[in-house]
Amino acid sequence: MALSKELGWIIGVSLSIFASWVGAASKLAIRASWKDVSGPGPHSPLVLARSKLKHGIGMFGMAIVNPACGVGAMAFANPSLLAPFSGLTLVWVVLFSKRTTGEEPTRTQVVAACTIILGEIVVTLCGDHEDDELLNIDLFNDIYRSSGMVWYFTCF
Repeated sequence: MALSKELGWIIGVSLSIFASWVGAASKLAIRASWKDVSGPGPHSPLVLARSKLKHGIGMFGMAIVNPACGVGAMAFANPSLLAPFSGLTLVWVVLFSKRTTGEEPTRTQVVAACTIILGEIVVTLCGDHEDDELLNIDLFNDIYRSSGMVWYFTCF
């Protein structure tokens, strides 16, 4: 059964949300690995091994899984619809930081996370759900050789 073209954006948004979750879990794993060994030492070999495992899992998630899901999401949904979902990483970090690292989020962080969630709902409901034409290499080159793009790169 072929996927309806109109519903492809749901897969893209789902992959983007999953990517943000993986990014947050990776950051929290790295933070937890640091907290394991930040206290007074010496640390047992088991604590050091567990810390290295958490760090390795976190780095794998941030370097491989998160970007792969993010790029995969763009195959299904318009990037303008997906871009705001990168902010969800902060929401997941605030939501799970106490449980994973023992650090209580501040009131400002909670308010920021709630604002991001509200923004995600608005973008999902009102964002561009249409599929744009595929960007071929000729169109890509034309965009990057345009006077506006040259001016942008010159200034910044």
